[in-house]
Amino acid sequence: MSDIKNDKRKPERRGLIEYYRNLKFRTKVFIEVILMIIVGILVLYPLILYARFFFI
Repeated sequence: MSDIKNDKRKPERRGLIEYYRNLKFRTKVFIEVILMIIVGILVLYPLILYARFFFI
């Protein structure tokens, strides 16, 4: 009977979002900083390349 109550109270969910939620705070900050650096490079690098053509 107690197994049924536990299943109702906390359903088992799997996936990347649930894995991310269960990580420690420092690990989350580390992952977010790496993602921000990657996105920053992807956004800023083309802007720097095009800025050379505008300011010649």
